Amino acid sequence: MWQLLVISIWFQALWFMAVLGQTEWQWGSTALLGVTLVASLKCNQSRWRWWAGVTLIGIVLDSLNTLLGLFQFTTAVIPIWLMVLWGAFAWYSWYLMPIMTRWPRPIQVLGSGLSGSLSYLAGAHWQAVELPQGQVISVIILILEWAILIQYLIWKREQNHD
Repeated sequence: MWQLLVISIWFQALWFMAVLGQTEWQWGSTALLGVTLVASLKCNQSRWRWWAGVTLIGIVLDSLNTLLGLFQFTTAVIPIWLMVLWGAFAWYSWYLMPIMTRWPRPIQVLGSGLSGSLSYLAGAHWQAVELPQGQVISVIILILEWAILIQYLIWKREQNHD
């Protein structure tokens, strides 16, 4: 339990650094993510595949959300700091998925949908992202996306149990 607490605090620190620092701190965020990955994933190929896959899914998802007008950034494509944040989430999700499976499915769906969407609302509050469709529409879409994403990740982790 202590390990998850420490990992959760570290993930939140990476989140705050990426969202609050944005482009000014993106290289520092990138370096900290790199150190985190090297220190924790070691030579475990399945963890590296997991990390790469989840990171790619997240970058594609947010790129689609940007292309479809759900998000707006100061850059034409999603910014580097957001890609780093997806890398941090992918790292964190490796540790989180086994715990998520202990909860009943409705709690998994509701908890992941709400926490994922609240992360973007917080980002909008700190002017890291604009939500051109408004908060209500954006939150509804994000709740659905995150609920589906986490259910997929739980299923995928169960299929490739390490």
